[in-house]
Amino acid sequence: MKNIFFVVFVLFFIGCAKNQTTNLEKQCSSNDLNSCFDLAMSQYKTDKAKNITKAIKTLSQNCEQNHAKSCAFLAYLYSKDDVGTTQDYKKSFELSKKACELDNGSGCYNLGVLYNHGWGVVYDADKANEYYALACDKNNAKGCYNLAIYYSERRALIQDNQKVLNLYEKACKLDDKDACYNLASIFYTGEYVKKDYIKAGILWQKACDMNDDKSCFAVAKMYIDGDGFNQNYKKAKASLEGLCDGFYPLACYELGRLYINGDGVKKDIKKSLLYIKKACDLGEDQACQTYKSMLTKF
Repeated sequence: MKNIFFVVFVLFFIGCAKNQTTNLEKQCSSNDLNSCFDLAMSQYKTDKAKNITKAIKTLSQNCEQNHAKSCAFLAYLYSKDDVGTTQDYKKSFELSKKACELDNGSGCYNLGVLYNHGWGVVYDADKANEYYALACDKNNAKGCYNLAIYYSERRALIQDNQKVLNLYEKACKLDDKDACYNLASIFYTGEYVKKDYIKAGILWQKACDMNDDKSCFAVAKMYIDGDGFNQNYKKAKASLEGLCDGFYPLACYELGRLYINGDGVKKDIKKSLLYIKKACDLGEDQACQTYKSMLTKF
């Protein structure tokens, strides 16, 4: 009965997807540029190898009619060497410039990346950051994040601490998980701000909810140490197990340490060795040292 239900559900889902594509095709044929863009994105995501030529054609036609998002995504495609596209930084630059001039934040961000790496243009850090700033003004999260990195790196020369905080805060509000992680780290360590474990925990949890492994690990550590959250080994263990299953080495190592000490779990040296060896196999040097040391003791 369950198998029949599953088959019916899959057929229903496929039917809905086909109907949606058909509707987008109809709307696109009426020169609805947003529908054309959605159709191209659907084609690209559904079967890239099969549909990339169609998607690029649709996006190109849209861009010719000044559809900014289409220009920006085309620019992104030409910046990669991927299925159906040949890397062409000059073309990527032209498309990004057009998208940025059409008030698209992603286009401005792409320009910043190209200038920052000297791809298709002469390397120019100042121009890169000008475009990151433009992108940030247009609520592009990565533009804000990259600009924050820039100002944090020049802190030794010019005190831009508040600007760094403001940019990370904006990028985090725009759901950039790296910005949330870095902002949490600032509040946790008290680097040029008053330490605030609770705020750090909230920010790390937000990034964790966006599938950022390092933030999930930081939250688990806070549950172990009782920093910002009430000590909760059960929650920490569940999080660490998920991360370790996903091959995050520090999580495996920390799980091994829990079993060594019997923190919130029954002390189990064999389990500890298994987790610490896995962390070592995944490239965690401290785990390798601990594993060798444990082998001589147990």
